[in-house]
Amino acid sequence: MESFTKKQVCRICDYSGIMPTYIAKDNHFGLNEEFFYFECPECLTLQIESIPEDISKYYPQGYYSKFSFTSNPLKDFIKKQWYKSYKSKYNPVSALFRLLFGELPFNVWLKRIKIDPNDSVLDVGSGAGILLYHMNLAGFNNLTGIDPFINYSIIYSDELRIIKGNLRDLIEKNKSYKLIIFNYSFEHLENPLDVLVNSRILQNPSDYLILRIPISKSYAWEKYGTNWSNLDAPRHFHILSEKAVSILAQKSNYKIEQVVYDSTDFQFYLSELYKNGIPYTATKFGSKNPMKDFRHIVSAKAQREFKHLAVKLNSQRKGDQATFYLRAI
Repeated sequence: MESFTKKQVCRICDYSGIMPTYIAKDNHFGLNEEFFYFECPECLTLQIESIPEDISKYYPQGYYSKFSFTSNPLKDFIKKQWYKSYKSKYNPVSALFRLLFGELPFNVWLKRIKIDPNDSVLDVGSGAGILLYHMNLAGFNNLTGIDPFINYSIIYSDELRIIKGNLRDLIEKNKSYKLIIFNYSFEHLENPLDVLVNSRILQNPSDYLILRIPISKSYAWEKYGTNWSNLDAPRHFHILSEKAVSILAQKSNYKIEQVVYDSTDFQFYLSELYKNGIPYTATKFGSKNPMKDFRHIVSAKAQREFKHLAVKLNSQRKGDQATFYLRAI
């Protein structure tokens, strides 16, 4: 990957000095525009040098957060039976669905905290609200999403609403949330510290904040460089390390209770595509008319190896994603 050194100032820890700087492109859409990222030697944050003036143009309809979905009564009924396992793992019907479909997706990380289905939950950067929609099927009934990039606010029901806006809008309305979730949205934010400070205003002591983010200094970054899928230039502004999250948490009156590395083999699939010059939108993952068959890039054997490698890297704290459990203090 192309790189050079340059004097930079870290927006996370304020360190100033000569830092390695990298030239990245928008691999998701296969665009040739160049973006510069630098790596702070003090807090290990990987961050974009200049935040684009109009970032909204990099979130067209083909990006994840713009994915729409429609409800299906039959599928929703099946999912409700599956999701009942959140309330009672001894429900025989739920146990059957859990056997067929696996663990309840969000229960993998929600089960680590004490949260009741009646508690107020806020998903920041929710997009159209897919996560909250499925949480609602599972019985959660006080759900709010917020996202500045959706086209308009969405009211699904009295139990689930998605707001076009930001945290300041909720602060002005004196809202409060038992749980705040950043589900791979925090890396998209221009001012991470301000966002955590505003989140803390919306919570009481002992309330939880879940931060699910890509991690800098991962094996995937070291192997693929600017072709690493989770760099996602220019939409990912700050890719933090454990140390960087600790700095931000301390400054915003949160305490880190637990960190769980939970990256998957998906990190390798997309990185291999990008290494071969194939954008996400040219594959079956991002297009209804795929230009390439993914198996032409990564063999079945390599895919099996990637699964094992992802598990191994998580155990070594070298995976490219992690979930942080923060408690308001």
